[in-house]
Amino acid sequence: MATPRPAPASPSTSGHAFSPRALLEFYAAKFRTEIAVQFAYRGGIAIWLLGLVMAPLISLVVWTTVARENGGSAGGFSAGEYAAYFLAVMLVNNLTFTWVMYEMEWRVKNGLFSPMLLRPMHPIHNDVVQNLTFKLLTLVALLPIAAALALAFDAEFETGAWDVLAFGPVIIGAMALRFLCEWTIGLAAFWITRTSTLNTLYGTVVAFLAGLIAP
Repeated sequence: MATPRPAPASPSTSGHAFSPRALLEFYAAKFRTEIAVQFAYRGGIAIWLLGLVMAPLISLVVWTTVARENGGSAGGFSAGEYAAYFLAVMLVNNLTFTWVMYEMEWRVKNGLFSPMLLRPMHPIHNDVVQNLTFKLLTLVALLPIAAALALAFDAEFETGAWDVLAFGPVIIGAMALRFLCEWTIGLAAFWITRTSTLNTLYGTVVAFLAGLIAP
């Protein structure tokens, strides 16, 4: 009696889809696709960029004004130091910002998350590429804006060589930590019908504890 031959393994079960090479190929192809998609929605990117700029800019104007009205400093910071602080906040917030927890409820409610779970790649990879692509495009526009504001508000940066060297690994860790935290919070949509209140609470806590409103 002939022994039945096993069916050929699919990419999702053979492990090929999750190999480092396959993952890199996926990221490269997805980056190209997302760049094209992001350019197709230039107006949306401009609106998001405006929101990312306005919040720290308002705090910058408020605190530099307070410092100037108090003889040039307030709370131990000069007006130029407040300007440098909130410009740094603007850049760091852009590099760590993610919107995924606000979309998760919509995905789950409309049945859009189920097909993503059936794909060979974990859906988090898709969100990582979307987020990184958005950061790349907005950073290109944000850097000149930050430079112009630094000149306009006489920002006083006291940055040493070790600060510059530490910034790279620290910002990568912060990006990963915030992304994973908010992606995990977004998964609450599987158990509760409305996650907007939870998202708002989280955003408020982050705004205060991360120094987005005051140093």
